[in-house]
Amino acid sequence: MRGVGERIVYQVINLTREEMFFGTTDIELSKEIERIAKDPNGPAKGWAKGELVQWRPLTDLLPEEQARSLAVDLSKHAPPNKFKVIAFGESPKRGS
Repeated sequence: MRGVGERIVYQVINLTREEMFFGTTDIELSKEIERIAKDPNGPAKGWAKGELVQWRPLTDLLPEEQARSLAVDLSKHAPPNKFKVIAFGESPKRGS
């Protein structure tokens, strides 16, 4: 059972486009993914039906501020692969 103010950090990867993003949620992860997929201004905008997408939780429940800080830190660091990180409100970054 989730406590008030607790969130998990998750990662979503679009293998077709070689893009990924990190986020936090206090709801079931599959419901969060559905919400993101339907959001025309969300990080997955432009992704098409049929593209190969994976998602996974990265943490157990964390205090909300700690979870958000971790998601931001993960988004800011260039990935050690060819995937582009989509950061909310920032220009995408590509790994080296």
